[in-house]
Amino acid sequence: MSALIRRDILLAWRSGGAWLLGLGFFTLFITLGAIALGGEAQSLSRFAPVLTWLAFLFSALLSAGSIFEMDARDGTLAQCLLFGMSPLRLCVAKAVSFTAISLLPLLLFMPITGTMLGQSPQEWGINWLALLLACPALAAYSVFASALTATRGASGFLTVLITAPLLVPVMIFGISTLEGYARYGFFAASFKALTGLSLMACALGLPFAASAIKTHFE
Repeated sequence: MSALIRRDILLAWRSGGAWLLGLGFFTLFITLGAIALGGEAQSLSRFAPVLTWLAFLFSALLSAGSIFEMDARDGTLAQCLLFGMSPLRLCVAKAVSFTAISLLPLLLFMPITGTMLGQSPQEWGINWLALLLACPALAAYSVFASALTATRGASGFLTVLITAPLLVPVMIFGISTLEGYARYGFFAASFKALTGLSLMACALGLPFAASAIKTHFE
């Protein structure tokens, strides 16, 4: 499993910067949102959680469709299964590599975008923590959607249509974390809900993704 993760990260690094597409979209979305809101610090700070979450989710979903697509096309998936790798371990490996390639750069860029949107270090720090808690759910559901469409080819839009409704509860609780923290600190219900949703996504999304992969290659 670790070999597959290393392979995915290495291929992404050698792809000529294709893995930076999500980060570029994330920055562009935040910049255009700030311009549309007039650039006033008070307005930007108020809408910062919404803008950040929308930018983060859309940026991540840009690359969700390709999680299994290339491996299904060049035969890597079939070989992994042929040599005895379980579909569940394969899906877990893909979730880890997707997090490292697509989500980690966005998280690392959060201090810059938070400053752009007029947030204090504490505010963007809370938003960063909420996004970190949501990453397992985003990765698990992205792997699930990509597994369903692995053999269809050019299915990026379909992957977004499958994943987006599943992420609506995650986004709702994520946006409310800043307000919840102001009242109850880290014991706010929104933090607990995000943690629970991520655990549920991993417990359901990854086994279902494994079943979909197994079905494709039976």
